[in-house]
Amino acid sequence: MKRTLTPVTFLMIIVLFSMLYNGIRIYSILSYWETLTNYDSHPEPLYMVISSGFWFVIGMLLMIGIIRRFSRTPFFIYISVIAGISWFWIDRIFLQKRFTAFLFPTIESLLTLSIIFLILINQDTKNYFREQARHD
Repeated sequence: MKRTLTPVTFLMIIVLFSMLYNGIRIYSILSYWETLTNYDSHPEPLYMVISSGFWFVIGMLLMIGIIRRFSRTPFFIYISVIAGISWFWIDRIFLQKRFTAFLFPTIESLLTLSIIFLILINQDTKNYFREQARHD
């Protein structure tokens, strides 16, 4: 059995944490649905469950792609990260009633994009996904 490489392990951990975050968020929203509805949360609980469910499923598909070493997975990770950050900012600017913090989310977005980019351009990561493509 071949050992998983360190950059790929970091990638798996990032995707796993994203999945867990969205899974816990779905559970929390469903658990406190009545409270969120009573206090007229914005956005609505249904929107929050749908968006978290969407990103949870994307995370599962990316995790499967990483584990199975699908050669197109790095491309889908790029697309997912860019879409996720875009979704975050669109949601934050247009759907939230108050727009309070700006500096920390900006730094976090840029840092996330940079880390994923550095992991995906790493030669070990490229070799990890190329190896399976050669066997297909």
